[in-house]
Amino acid sequence: MLKEIKGDVHIYLMYLGTLPFIIFSLSIITNYKCNFIMINRPAESIKLYALIISIFMAGIQWGLCLLNSYKYKLFILSNLITIVLWFTYQFTSNNTFILILVLSFIYHIIVDFIFYDEKIISKKYFINRVIITSIVMTNLLISFALLHNLSYPAV
Repeated sequence: MLKEIKGDVHIYLMYLGTLPFIIFSLSIITNYKCNFIMINRPAESIKLYALIISIFMAGIQWGLCLLNSYKYKLFILSNLITIVLWFTYQFTSNNTFILILVLSFIYHIIVDFIFYDEKIISKKYFINRVIITSIVMTNLLISFALLHNLSYPAV
């Protein structure tokens, strides 16, 4: 059992990484600020966390390209997505940025599918990435809907 857990530690960490998305979404739903996990308003917290995770995913994909002497286009796209996310975070509204984040996670799944199809990542990893990305995007879309309908101040 311990060997199995050690071998799948990345999978467990991926699922643990969804917890802040869930907490931030629940905070937006209930208009409650969980002081133990966030300093900012829930809307700002989910934006920042999603920004970090999406850029982290771009970095993982960049690393996989590097390790596998992969197509240079994905090197460029991983850098481009990081720059686009940073600028849209800086210069757009909460709702626009959240929609851009959702698109970035769709992009990451497409790249992961390419990696799976070319046997760079395993089927198990890919399936878990799809599940986790679904959880993340659901929470982002819930946040988008609530922030769009509420007069939640931009932070």
